[in-house]
Amino acid sequence: MMGCHIIKGQLKKSSRVLNQSQIDGFDVYQKNKLIELRLLFAKPKHQIYIFHQHAMLCNLILFYLIHVLFSRRKVKIIFDIHDLNELKVNRILLSKLFWCIHELNEKIAFNLPIGYMTVSKGLSRILYRKNGKNVFILSNICQPFCNGDYNSSKLDKLVYFGQVNEERLPIDYIKKLVDKGYQIDLFGTLDSAGKVYLGYINENANVEFKGEFDAGDIQKIISVYKFSLLCICSKRSNIRFCCPNKLYQSLSAGIPCVISNCLKEVMIRFNKKFVVDFESFLLGNVDVSVSPQDYLDIYKECSEQYLKFLSDFK
Repeated sequence: MMGCHIIKGQLKKSSRVLNQSQIDGFDVYQKNKLIELRLLFAKPKHQIYIFHQHAMLCNLILFYLIHVLFSRRKVKIIFDIHDLNELKVNRILLSKLFWCIHELNEKIAFNLPIGYMTVSKGLSRILYRKNGKNVFILSNICQPFCNGDYNSSKLDKLVYFGQVNEERLPIDYIKKLVDKGYQIDLFGTLDSAGKVYLGYINENANVEFKGEFDAGDIQKIISVYKFSLLCICSKRSNIRFCCPNKLYQSLSAGIPCVISNCLKEVMIRFNKKFVVDFESFLLGNVDVSVSPQDYLDIYKECSEQYLKFLSDFK
């Protein structure tokens, strides 16, 4: 079965797509524009095309019209919904315009005879209530990684990887951890909002900013740490019902996660086994672990269900 993934960004920065392509063996068309002519006007070479995120919906709709509806080619299309199209408060007019465009494109896409998938049960339920269509659930699963013995001595540090800003990792959380004597290494990017961290980081020897990372290397990088931080601070549905890439990347490397109480779906699914809530962690209640077999079972189940979804999709 031949297929390909269509993404806006770069594969090395898209963990979900990288992980999927390792399971299904599909090609990846990366760095696409809002309307990508090289994709739309080339003869399809694959059986299945998976368009990722709302940013690729214009291409999905046009691709369907050109290569399926008008030409009657036997091409299968799937819309992979990484996040809900949520309108963020206090955003500029341009952001609101894109929200409207994405909302319209989503309505059109959910009226086409294509397939749909998303990252969690919570998001799948919301999309069903909104659009009346069943949405397959594929967790942000990644291949198991073992850097030696899972029980070997690890750095007595915490690690965070991703965008470094106030929503993804509130600086108040960092200060509380440092006050408790923890050391923290940060990997990722400091966006314009995250640059306020620099002063604190430079003044505190217990926090070190390590710079950017490649999605394909992150499991090896983090495998030497004791705990991974997943302390998002947001009330948005995308956060409440998400199961982030960073969660599975951490678990795959044998590292439990310290999570904020905003991650409701993660807590319901993994509480007291692979994750510990932030407040309990501060109090020293950290009796959680991840074994190779634990994660291998999760990986096998998810990957088998995904491959079956692709083979059964008509």
